[in-house]
Amino acid sequence: MEKEKRYYMCKAKPVDVEGVECGYQLGATRNGKEYARVVLEILDGPRKGEAIVWDGWLTTQGAIDKTLDGLRLLGYDKSKGNIVDGQTQALTKVVSVVTEMDGGQEKVAWINDPAGRYKVGKDQRIAGAAAERLLARINGTPVAATTSFDDDDDSQLNF
Repeated sequence: MEKEKRYYMCKAKPVDVEGVECGYQLGATRNGKEYARVVLEILDGPRKGEAIVWDGWLTTQGAIDKTLDGLRLLGYDKSKGNIVDGQTQALTKVVSVVTEMDGGQEKVAWINDPAGRYKVGKDQRIAGAAAERLLARINGTPVAATTSFDDDDDSQLNF
């Protein structure tokens, strides 16, 4: 059975920790599993203004990578401090969040770039000979096999 998914636009909500405003906090469960916790404010829909918590796990290299990706999307900048020292960074970017119900509790499953679904992946871009063939089809004209466009010059695509 597939878990029910919900989608929200969110931003990190700063948390006051002993008088210091933090974008995220580092913690550990009773079993010693480390995580980075971010409180997210829901920006849209009927739950606008409500908070939901994301715990990014720091237990395996794969989990660490996923957590760092989520923090970067939220605005974490490693050049301003490592993950321990950077807790006071303001996380100001808006993200797209996917939640799932887990044991009757809503949990953040993914943090995504809100513009990501609108970008054409590098492996999906049309360039070179493929762009030449597309242009010929659009213009209804044949293209010589030896003609070549500069992959970085979109000015040659006149339609």
